[in-house]
This record gives sequence, structure tokens and C-alpha cells, in this order.
Amino acid sequence: MSSVSQLSVSDTVFLETRFQILSGVYCPGSNLDREEVASVYDCSPRLVLDVFNALKAEGYVDIPKRGSYAVRSWDSNELEDSFDLWSSIIGVAAARAAERADQDDLLALKANFSPLENVNFGDPHHVERALLEYVQFTIDLVCVSRAAPLMLISKAALPNVLFRRAFWSSSIDELLSDRKALDDVVQFLLDRSATFAKDGLRHLIMRPLADVRSDMALQADADCDAVIARPSLPLKRGKVMFDLGCREPGLNGEIVPYGVLSNV
Repeated sequence: MSSVSQLSVSDTVFLETRFQILSGVYCPGSNLDREEVASVYDCSPRLVLDVFNALKAEGYVDIPKRGSYAVRSWDSNELEDSFDLWSSIIGVAAARAAERADQDDLLALKANFSPLENVNFGDPHHVERALLEYVQFTIDLVCVSRAAPLMLISKAALPNVLFRRAFWSSSIDELLSDRKALDDVVQFLLDRSATFAKDGLRHLIMRPLADVRSDMALQADADCDAVIARPSLPLKRGKVMFDLGCREPGLNGEIVPYGVLSNV
């Protein structure tokens, strides 16, 4: 989904830093030194600052004190609250879409997904495509739900990192099962089965929580500087293959621009 040679410097720093965070090379709580990052990537500290602000907006880093950035730590309660909120918002969106959306809009949701028989989670390009399809489905679902309050809440409450954490902490069998469950949810929507669509999507979203908790627990918090390094690509976790991937939109349908400050 991405070619390092074709990426801008900003995208390279963003995607490789994100990859190192997701893979656990940069531990939760570890400081990200802008000067060191700038040196490794031969770019300006200002560019690094702009990238870090985008990473903060997507839920990957925090600002523990003015002028510093660190890998965001997620404790067990925060993860549970975030996943529960995610499942609640998107579950209600599914129910409202089943009740209110035009049939053409629901058919468009179905058309968003590649045929299941063509999905191979041992291929990093397929993994990234499946993740992007899931994100886009969620964005479109909230839109066709015709529930304006949900749109406002979802934009502020669901950082991008949740989708990627769910994928990174799942086995190949779990990802295949989740993909089948998404097909079932889409069919529930087409059948106007609001309760089944809501419950199916809530279960799908909550399913990875235990795996994410376990994965994050293994990444012990570190009160030190991360050793900045370029990642080795691709990376195999279990039987799932991950590459850099690309940037995905948030639930407002927009990709966070570099340099924009965030309160997330």
C-alpha cells in the first residue's frame, strides 16, 4: 500500500514512527527526541514536530510536558472505555442506518469490501486493504445513519489508533472471522434488522479488546528516550504480515494534515 521510495519525507517519518510504535520497538511512555528523529531522517526538527502533532491527533503519542513528545500509554481501563465507547457509537450507527438509510446507500456499503475469497492476511497489502475498507465502512456507516449527534461524537472519541491496534493484536484466524462477521453485519443492514446489525457490530468491535490488552501489557512502560531507528519491513506477527501501510482518514473522512495541533 506504500512504497518508501515514493513517499514524502513527512509521510516516511509518520509511517515509520507509527510502525515502530505499533510493533513495540518504541515502548509506551518512551520519549521521542525530535532532534534525533530529524538526524535519522535528515530533515528539519520543524517537520518532525508537524508529524508528531499528526501522530498525537491519531492517538499514537502524547505531550507529557510542554515541548516534549512520548509514545502514548494506554492502561487497561482506558482501553476498555475506548473500545466500549467505540462499539456503542458504531453499534447505534448501525441500528440507525438499518432504519433510516436509503437502500442504495446500504448497497454502497456492501460494495466497499473486496470479495472474502480474495483476502489473504498473509499478504501485507491485503491486510492494509482490509483495514482501510473497515475504516471507510465505519465512516460511511455513520454518515448514512442520519444521526447527526453520532457524527459529532465519533469524530472526537475514536482515534485512528484503535483500528490499527485491533488488527495488530489479532491472529490470522481472528481477522478472517472478523471479516466474515462484517459481511453478516452488512446483510443485517440490507435486511433492515437493526438489532442484529447493532449487536453484530458491537461484538465485532469488542472482540479484539482482550488481545489488545494482552499485547499492550507486554509493552512495558518506559521512562526513557526511545532509540530512533528505521524499521525492518515487512514484519510478521503470527501469520499476519504488516508493512508500513498508508495514512487513513479519521471518522470525519479527512486525513489529519501535518502541523495541525490536536486536543486528542
